[in-house]
Amino acid sequence: MEITQIWYSKTQLAEYFGVHVKTLREWRNEGKMIEPEQQGLMRNRYDIRKVETFLKEQSGEAA
Repeated sequence: MEITQIWYSKTQLAEYFGVHVKTLREWRNEGKMIEPEQQGLMRNRYDIRKVETFLKEQSGEAA
């Protein structure tokens, strides 16, 4: 699968997974999601490549 966008806001990432933004926060609190990276002042973004790698590692798939 070719990734055309690398950096996602929390809203975009929630849409990507088809969940509510609150669900992302719950996943982070439970250790099921990586923390976002800061890009500039007050701009947190998720690197989708790191998210996908993290989720594969959590599910036991090879990265």
